[in-house]
Amino acid sequence: MRVLEKDVDMLSVSYIGKPPQPRKFKIRFRDGSFRTVNVDQIKRVDSVTPAGHPNFVYYCYSEVNDHIVDYELRYFVKEMRWELYRVYV
Repeated sequence: MRVLEKDVDMLSVSYIGKPPQPRKFKIRFRDGSFRTVNVDQIKRVDSVTPAGHPNFVYYCYSEVNDHIVDYELRYFVKEMRWELYRVYV
């Protein structure tokens, strides 16, 4: 099992009083190339508050190269930063 944690450039939509909704993100690969991935479906959103700072974990899936890929996106509110978190089996 391998864990990948990467900062990503995110396009999200925010509504008053609700957590931001991710729409698409851009990821950079080791060879320097970029790829844009659309967030097809958000299965659920969890709110995590470590040390009093709210964060959100989005459980999502997308179709990439004709395959369905499950992944997590994490939003750190205080840092205003998105991170892709994926477990490969």
